[in-house]
Order: sequence, then C-alpha cells, then structure tokens
Amino acid sequence: ECQKMRLANDHSNPVMKVLIRTLALILFTATPSVSLAQSDSGQPDTALREAAGLYADGQTALASENFERASMNFSQSCDLGYSAACVDAGRIFLDHLPSTVNDAKARGKFVRGCILRNADACRGLAPLMQRGVGGPVDKDGALDIYNMLCEANAVDGCALQAILIANKLSAATDDSSRNAIYSLARTSYFKACDLGAADACVDAGAYAAEGRGGPKDGALAVKYSQRACEGGEIKGCANMGVFARDGFGMAGDNGVAKSHFSKACDGGVAIACSNLGTLWMDEAATAKTKTAALVLAFIAFEKACKGNDPMGCSNLATAYYKGDGIAKSYPSAMQFAQKACELDYANGCYTQAVMYYTGEGVTQDIFQFRIWATRACDKGHAQACTNIGMLYLQGKGGFARDMRKARQLLKQGCDGGYQRACSELADLEPAREQT
Repeated sequence: ECQKMRLANDHSNPVMKVLIRTLALILFTATPSVSLAQSDSGQPDTALREAAGLYADGQTALASENFERASMNFSQSCDLGYSAACVDAGRIFLDHLPSTVNDAKARGKFVRGCILRNADACRGLAPLMQRGVGGPVDKDGALDIYNMLCEANAVDGCALQAILIANKLSAATDDSSRNAIYSLARTSYFKACDLGAADACVDAGAYAAEGRGGPKDGALAVKYSQRACEGGEIKGCANMGVFARDGFGMAGDNGVAKSHFSKACDGGVAIACSNLGTLWMDEAATAKTKTAALVLAFIAFEKACKGNDPMGCSNLATAYYKGDGIAKSYPSAMQFAQKACELDYANGCYTQAVMYYTGEGVTQDIFQFRIWATRACDKGHAQACTNIGMLYLQGKGGFARDMRKARQLLKQGCDGGYQRACSELADLEPAREQT
C-alpha cells in the first residue's frame, strides 16, 4: 500500500532520481562542509585550486555585502566541485537575491552540493523540494533525503523525516496504512529524540503514551517527555504533568503534576493551565484553605481561556456561575460559556442552555434553551440529551409530548454514561411509545 502511494506521488524527476540513487550509495560519509581533498567531483588539481580561489573571492565579496559578486564566485566554485560553495551560493540566492529565477538557481546549487556529499546542501535542498520552491513539489524526494540524513545520524534529518512521514496520515485510506505510517513515524521520533532533538521528544513521548505505531509504554513516555521538558520544550512538561497526575509510567503525585502543569502553563500551554486548575479544584474539595485553592483554580482557568482552551473557558464560566474563587457574575458566566461552545466544547453549550432555561443573567427563553441544549447533545453531552428527552417525555417547557424522540434522546444520554437517563429509559414501556 505504501509503495502505491509512493508511485501516485511520483513527480518523474529524472535528475532527482539520479541524485537519490547517488546519495543512497554514499550515505553521507562526508562532513557537513566537504574539504577540497575530499571532493568527489573528479576534477583535476588545477580545477580544484581554481575552485578554492573562487570560494575565497566569494567570501571576500560576501563580507562586503556584494551579493551579486559573491553569488557568481560561489556558483563557479560550486561548478568546479567545491561543495561548500554550493551551499553558500544557494543561501545567497534565497536570502539576498530572491526571485523566481534565483530560487531555481538556489535549488540547482543545492542539488550539485548534495551530489558532492555535502549534508548542508542536502538540508537546503529538501525543504525546497518539499515546498516546490525553484522547481516542482517533490515531497517524496525530500523524504528520501531526510531518510538518508537520519541514517547518517543527523538529528534534524530524523526529526524532519518523522514529520513528513506523519503528514502522510491524511492520505491513508485504511487502518493498515495508518498503522504502517505511525510505526515509521514512531521510529523516527524515537531516534531523533535519542540524538538530542528536544522537539522530537515531545512527539516520541506522545506516541509511546498513546500507543501510536507500537504498544503503549509508560516508561518510554516518561523518558522522552522528561527529555523534552528538560530540553526546553514546554509541551513535554505538560505531558509530564499528565503522567504524574494519572500515575502513568511513574508514581502518581499531584504535587509533582502541579509543578509540571504550572511550568507549562507559564510557558503558554493552555491545556496545562486547565489541568492545573482542575487539580486546584480537586484540592479545594478537601483543603482547609478552600478559598485559596479556588482562587488559584480561577487564575489557572482564566489563563487557559485566554489561550483558547475550550475546557478552560467552560470551567471559567462555571467559576463565575457559582462564584468559585471570584465574585459570582452571570453575564461573565454566559460570556465564557459561549466562548467554550464556539470552541466546540459541549459543556459550554450546556451551561448556556441551563442559564436560558432558568433565566439566570439572561431573559428566560425556552427557544434558546432548546437551541443550545440540542447543540450540546449533538456534541455528546449526555445530560443535555437527557434533559431534552425528559421535556419531550413530559410535554413541558414548550415541547410537545413525543415518546419516540424522548426514547431516542434518553438512549443517547444513557449511552453517554448519564445514569438518570438509563433509569428513565428502563421505566419506559414499549406500549407507551408513539409511532
């Protein structure tokens, strides 16, 4: 299946196919900037000395910001087999002399340098192929380059390889293909993390925790997420908070979890703020300093909502509705419940529905209740489904009695885990159903 996807995306670029075959043989035995003695160009010593002189002239021109002259010197040196010149020529064309024509020139120089075994040239070439800069889009060709960089233990090659592999998920049409892609991405993320890429460690930890591309592994999830966190990747800290809270791969410890969540929240990870707030709410239920815990929960939920975390906005709405950690404010509760609903969070929609039903902070409006309760139910809110079902069952609140709809909605509520719905459903006799 993967081979079929590969052929379907083939851009039939003969130059790149030759390049890939060449690189497959050499496997980047050279250092990132290949020295003159290591050149694979086959040029005679006279040509190599000329290339070195042109390269030195290019560096002089570059230092004086004479980019036209520098690009010419580097290009000529590159053509004579000096691979570092290919890299510098490509970068000048892209960074200092941008144009469609020069994009193509940059790509050509990176191709030349990559054939000459210069890993930096290959690094420059792959993203151009990936985005279609200076030539056709060739994501598979870019992936081939990242594969070989990764095989040569280049950390960026493994990290980018993993990302490109994971991006293929959108084209996968069955579970077998998706699992194969996850497995390849998992291997790449693990290797990139082991080579020191902290950003890849975030994904490596998530793959291990969720069992993507392989078995769930709490120990690996903690190992990679901790590396990410210690390497400055705040999302790794957020995940460490989850593991500490849930006792996954490590001892459960809410104090440790709060420390990780707090660090991630301060670093701008909104969901970590939500999780931190929830822990403070749990503590408020038993703590002697209940008010202090509620205030800390409110602060965390406020940060989460500012970061557009839907659960944070919903919890912030509840805090305003109940007056937990802040003065009670129905208008504010409605404001943040609406935002949570707009962010596709069912409980936010349901809070709006309840306020319209009771008339708290707004004019009582059964029609609006029906709209928002239905939206919450459609998003999987079991209690919302149950309450609408009861109104149909009883024929109250502007709802005409309808046993069929009542049974359907109560079943949705029961299937969603709301026990009252299950009890009401059990009490319904088939004879009472109206067709």
